[in-house]
Amino acid sequence: AIAEAFAKGDDAGLRRTLRVAAWGTLGFTLPAAGALFVAGPYALGLFGPGFGAAFPALAIILAGQAVNAATGPVAAVMTMTGRQKAAAAITFAAFAGNLALNAALIPRYGIAGAAGATAITAAAMNLAMLGYCLGVLKLNPTAVGGFGGRRG
Repeated sequence: AIAEAFAKGDDAGLRRTLRVAAWGTLGFTLPAAGALFVAGPYALGLFGPGFGAAFPALAIILAGQAVNAATGPVAAVMTMTGRQKAAAAITFAAFAGNLALNAALIPRYGIAGAAGATAITAAAMNLAMLGYCLGVLKLNPTAVGGFGGRRG
């Protein structure tokens, strides 16, 4: 639907599709993340007595995923509008950043460092793609979309 609306120049349809996708993602992610945050210690305990110690890492990952959900379907927008090379470059930069952050954070913070590196780089990747969508494509794929558009 994104590629079709973009190819047809249907800015209203494109904004509508993006808004529905963004609200769907955000509407699922935030309650699920909230439930996992509240029930996290109990849920992790179901796997065994030592798993509760992973709750800080779970909380970090949940926060990162909330940021990712808030950016909307940015990767889909980029690839469905012919900007797959820019999306790949941003993804590769995030991958390289993830390796560097893991190397820096894991020795000091262990599993929480790994979670932090993952959350930071995934959020940075999605925010960079959001910046591209807003700045280059003039499309706002977030839940508050409707602002922007190729023709104004």
